Amino acid sequence: MKLKKTPLFLKKPLLIIAVFCLLFSSKTNAQSAANVNDIMLQAFGWDVHTQSSVTSEGGLYNYLKNRASGYAASGINVIWLPPPSKSTGGVGYIPTELFNFSQTVYGSETQLRALLIALNTSSPRIHPMADIVVNHRGGTTNWTDFTNPTWDCKSITSTDEANFVTITGVRPCGTPDTGEDFNGGRDLDHSNIQVQNGVKEYLTRLKALGFDSWRWDVAKGFSAGYFGDYINSSSPYASVGEYWDGNSATLKSWINGTGNRSAAFDFALYYNALQPAINSGNYAALAGNPGLAGQFGYADKAVTFIDNHDTFVKPGSFVTSDNIMKGYAYILTHPGIPCVFFPHYYGGTYKKDGVTVVYTANKTAIDQLMAIRKNNGINAYSSVAVSNTSGFYSATIDNKVVVKIGPGLWNPGTGWTLKASG
Repeated sequence: MKLKKTPLFLKKPLLIIAVFCLLFSSKTNAQSAANVNDIMLQAFGWDVHTQSSVTSEGGLYNYLKNRASGYAASGINVIWLPPPSKSTGGVGYIPTELFNFSQTVYGSETQLRALLIALNTSSPRIHPMADIVVNHRGGTTNWTDFTNPTWDCKSITSTDEANFVTITGVRPCGTPDTGEDFNGGRDLDHSNIQVQNGVKEYLTRLKALGFDSWRWDVAKGFSAGYFGDYINSSSPYASVGEYWDGNSATLKSWINGTGNRSAAFDFALYYNALQPAINSGNYAALAGNPGLAGQFGYADKAVTFIDNHDTFVKPGSFVTSDNIMKGYAYILTHPGIPCVFFPHYYGGTYKKDGVTVVYTANKTAIDQLMAIRKNNGINAYSSVAVSNTSGFYSATIDNKVVVKIGPGLWNPGTGWTLKASG
């Protein structure tokens, strides 16, 4: 879209960065406490290890280390890294040896340690977040033989499918699952003391490596109280759960169940507001206070996002740069803790479950949006005054930033400087 050269735009500086989006800001700034000001980066995609840009630098750990200072300068506070343990397939989501950090597709333990040092010593510091996969495990040589650490049959729930089909190895002999079954691996019995102690030891070892934050995989897999116990014992800088549910009330219930010790990814905003608004032009879905981020008392527990390593191949995902940048124009100017996705940032071709998605790089545009958020003190607690949801969306955030998303020309009035458009 080309902007008409009205007097407003002739008199004000103009930067082209986002698609069908206008961003205006006043000159005032405000700062808040740490964490609520954070921006996250999910520093991988499903098959990031196959990207030529990554392999040419010796793997993901090296690639990220080489850019640590740039991430700090761009305003990224937390970098979510992939699961670091040896696993079936190597990408980490069916872990076999939790304490083995040398056999992943992302690099060696030495490379991981170097990356974590670079993040922890960057200025400002970047907090490394480990992807914690402890809902389930895979066996070393058969279905149920767990090594490094070694756990017996009591570590597996009695309701796991390994008790009802032909398997190799011993039968599970734990108690019933306290959450949803995951049929890709053996469901762990978190009521069992060896599992509890093993998870806590795992978190201790991750901290010794240099991690200080946790992302919890399959948060529906066992009772929220156990997550709360693990968080309480390990004292992470930040914690966020993958509680894959589009119901804000259910997300709040999980957060409450952890003792309010963890945030959750805002699937409610993703499914119920961003998808209908951006994919279908139903901007009324953004009215009011959508998603977990719009729930009173939960904005600092809502990690907002525009797809991740799982959702990017699902129906309703955001594929074109136009729609991707509409999404970032929203989450980077609104309450919650926004999370940027590596493939959206750098571009590339990514594959999963027989689906291939090709992305164009949006690094420059996303960096400029992050700068607008940081320079104007927009954070998880920011206030939003929505002015239009018919045909397009417009809102004022903290009376410092005005954002307009959608088709057509629009003018917020006098006293605003046009900072970004597209």
